[in-house]
Amino acid sequence: MPPRVVFDTNVYISIFAFPEKPLGSLLDLGIVGAIDLFVCPSILEEFRRVVESKFRFHEEQIDFFEDRILEAAKLVHPSERVAVIKRHKEDNRILECAVAAGADYLVSGDRRHLVPLKRFRGTTIVQPAEFLRHLSQ
Repeated sequence: MPPRVVFDTNVYISIFAFPEKPLGSLLDLGIVGAIDLFVCPSILEEFRRVVESKFRFHEEQIDFFEDRILEAAKLVHPSERVAVIKRHKEDNRILECAVAAGADYLVSGDRRHLVPLKRFRGTTIVQPAEFLRHLSQ
């Protein structure tokens, strides 16, 4: 049974903004069924906002990227709110997605807020390179 996984918004941004980097292949893991990938509306909304404002992607590109995400991931709608992270409250939405998905892994590049938690309600929080190492074992 493949691991249940949630990618932080910053992972999706890296996948699409820097496709030549090793992270570019992460989305394919969900498409081919090597992982059960999950996403929630708040992650998609943050993704749209950031790639439009910081990377100046056009609406058509953003729609294409979102379609690719939804091809690879199952959409979940968190019903529980958490308030674990005080300094960057938006990161709580990522944790809520992981809880709603029953995720084994939350993959994040956020070394200031999420990664230092290491675990949250049974979900292991790792950086992308560490996640890829776990999968290859």
